[in-house]
Amino acid sequence: MQRSEAPLNQPGALKAILFDADGEDREVDPLGDVDHVPDQQIYWLIAAGPETMRLPGMPEGICLERPQGGVAVDEETFRFTVPAAPNAAGLSEDSVTFVVGRNWLVTRSQFPLSVAEVYLDRDTGRTLKGSLTAPALAVSLLMAHFGQFHRELTAIDQKLDALDEQVFRARQRHDPLLTLAVLRRQAARIRAVVAAHRSVIAALDRPDFGPAVSEDDREHLTHLAEAYHRLVETVDRTRDAVLSSYDLYATRVAQNTNRLLERLTLITVGIGLIGAVAGVFGMNFELGLFKAGEYPFWVVVAAMAAIALVTLIIATRRRLLP
Repeated sequence: MQRSEAPLNQPGALKAILFDADGEDREVDPLGDVDHVPDQQIYWLIAAGPETMRLPGMPEGICLERPQGGVAVDEETFRFTVPAAPNAAGLSEDSVTFVVGRNWLVTRSQFPLSVAEVYLDRDTGRTLKGSLTAPALAVSLLMAHFGQFHRELTAIDQKLDALDEQVFRARQRHDPLLTLAVLRRQAARIRAVVAAHRSVIAALDRPDFGPAVSEDDREHLTHLAEAYHRLVETVDRTRDAVLSSYDLYATRVAQNTNRLLERLTLITVGIGLIGAVAGVFGMNFELGLFKAGEYPFWVVVAAMAAIALVTLIIATRRRLLP
């Protein structure tokens, strides 16, 4: 595929791709008329920027406004809007509008569409995309769109695995609660963005959707709905994993607290025994032991030291036990 010297990385840009089943996929000049695209070819117009509706080369009669209710069906076309993929913080700062015709597709976003570059860079040259229909191409793009969500969720899972390993080894250098709070916030934001797709996916998967949609395209839309449900399940599993990591950390904190209380109890018992010995020998009675010189004093001191040493050894051994 021939790529332009200036890729779609600036707002207010149009890029037109022609997928040809009998030839090379290539970038072409934007077409003013999309009603005469030959069969075995798919025309995809990528529009980025708030002013794309007024750019030269935008086909006339194509509505790029966000439809009410998520999906709008015209005579031979339909359009829908979904949130863009989330950023590293889990926020979706843009939305993507799809306008699907017979063998042409227009996508519009406020900012450059990352999934478009990923989709185009994945394979180039002679492909079978030209033999697809426009609804099938839209489904393929949405599958790649869902893949971006899966990558963000995988990154959260990897961070949770590293955090769990630190908690198991009790070697965390920083408070895990801060990391857990950040990951939980990211997971909640991604969950909200995924939930915003629900009305669109449900409308596309309806049996009475789009009288112009063929049975093969309906099957593609059904696969899209299944992929969306798998994404929802993955989001829920990630959310449960965050909560499980918090439970693991809380269990570790409780275990460390119990061990600390055990050591404090042992130390208290040892100090109590030393105090008891000192109290007995401090009683006001006349005993022959007190008249035997310095030797009994050092015996008593040695006994107190032995009690303290035994207490320390027991406390240390209990601390080292798994």
